[in-house]
Amino acid sequence: AAAGAPEGCVLIAGSQTNGRGRTGRSFYSPPDTGLYMSLLLRPSRCPAQKAKKYTIMAAVAACHAIESLSDKKPVIKWVNDILCQEHKLAGILCESLYEGTRPQAFVIGFGINVFSQEFPPMDNQPGAIADFSPIAPSMSALTFALLRHLDLCLQHIDDPKGMEEYRMASCVLHHTVQIQEGNRSYPADVIGIDDDGALQIRV
Repeated sequence: AAAGAPEGCVLIAGSQTNGRGRTGRSFYSPPDTGLYMSLLLRPSRCPAQKAKKYTIMAAVAACHAIESLSDKKPVIKWVNDILCQEHKLAGILCESLYEGTRPQAFVIGFGINVFSQEFPPMDNQPGAIADFSPIAPSMSALTFALLRHLDLCLQHIDDPKGMEEYRMASCVLHHTVQIQEGNRSYPADVIGIDDDGALQIRV
């Protein structure tokens, strides 16, 4: 759809048969249990040099939207996972579409577990908004809140407050994490997150 779809086009799927996240990981997306949504942006609105911040702003927007539907404050596991009490509620995947060397479009994809369900065995510990909400969550209310907060975040993508919100919501800042570089894995202390969203570590 990105080949001819207009700026700001939003596609929502009832389920995904091949949902995926960063580094080729799969994202479990059964019917009628989650919000699976993609937003199309054009370089005319969001220049390519700002694309590295899309995941950051999308994560902040998702936290605001989820918090509005539950009584819990979600946190961000760098760089694109949204957690609540160590359960993964959502993942974000931002991709660039090129024609030659020129970016033609950017797609911000969200997978958010909304309703309680039985998850298959996974590396992470999944959960759903309904597991932490005193009332049954509304899919339409979540969709509206997510789009509203995402629009606000993208409008103010250069505002340092957005990056500060990301840092405040981070669950890895000032903690020890396991760094994976190819076949090499080692522990490191996260001492900061720079203005482009990159981890600053001390080995």
